[in-house]
Amino acid sequence: MTHKCALALGVILICQFERCINMFTEDQAKEILLIMINDRRANEPPFEITSIRLSERKDFWIMQANVIEPYPKYAGVYGYLLNNKTGEIIVCGADQEPDNYIQDLYDIQEAGDSLYVLSCAVEDSKIGLLNIKKVFDINYKQAIKLLRTETQWLQGKKRHLLLCKKFFDDLSVETSLELVKNPNALVLADDNYVWRHGPVKALNKELNITIGTGHSNIIWRTAVMPFIIGIS
Repeated sequence: MTHKCALALGVILICQFERCINMFTEDQAKEILLIMINDRRANEPPFEITSIRLSERKDFWIMQANVIEPYPKYAGVYGYLLNNKTGEIIVCGADQEPDNYIQDLYDIQEAGDSLYVLSCAVEDSKIGLLNIKKVFDINYKQAIKLLRTETQWLQGKKRHLLLCKKFFDDLSVETSLELVKNPNALVLADDNYVWRHGPVKALNKELNITIGTGHSNIIWRTAVMPFIIGIS
C-alpha cells in the first residue's frame, strides 16, 4: 500500500468516526476522491474536482474530476459517487449518468426480491383488441396472444420501463408497471435492441412477427432520441 493510499484510508476512517453525528463534509469528500485518483497517476498532471453536489437524499456526494492544467482532457468516466454512509467510491462509466445509477439503486431497494415488469393492461374487449392490432400492425390471432396469454411484455430497470409505458400511453395502449417475483416477460427492456428499434418491434420479433411496426418505430425514435446515445 502506498503512502497516499494509506492516507486516503486514514481520512476515510477518521471521517467515519466523526460521522457518528455528521456525514462526510464537502471538503472530506473531495479529499478522499482526489487521493484515490491522483495516487494512480504517478508523474501525470493531477486531477481536480470540477463539480460536486449532494444527491437529493443526501446519501451520496456526486463529483466530477478532470485535469485542469495544462488543459482539460477526456476523463473517460461520467462521474464519481461517494457513499455518505461508508465512504465507498463508485466510478460511473462514460455511458452511465450518476443520477441514473443512484435511482437504479433506490428502485432495486424498493423492489426487494421482486423484479419490475411492464404488463398489458388493455381491456379485454373488441375495442382493446382492435387497438393492439392497429398499434402492432398484426392480425387478430397475434393480437389475442398479446392481450390474453403473453401479457408480461417487458422486464427491466424501472426507469426504462417507465419510458416504455409513456410510449404506449401515447399510443393509447394501457400498460401497468408491476413487481413480480418470478417474471416471465417476453422482452428485456434493458436490451439495446429495444432502444434502437422500440418495444413494439422488439415484441413482434420475440413473437416471430415480421410485418408492420413502421409507424410506431418513428414515434419511438422521436420519443427516446435524447436517451438512445449513452443509455445506461
